[in-house]
Amino acid sequence: KTPLYIKTQAGGVDCVRSEASNVDGSLSEVSWS
Repeated sequence: KTPLYIKTQAGGVDCVRSEASNVDGSLSEVSWS
């Protein structure tokens, strides 16, 4: 599946929500340049 791309509130950096995101809903975020 294609990862979901989101904008973070802090700094407005592009981050990727991977399928490995935690069950509690917290994201595994990576800076997207």
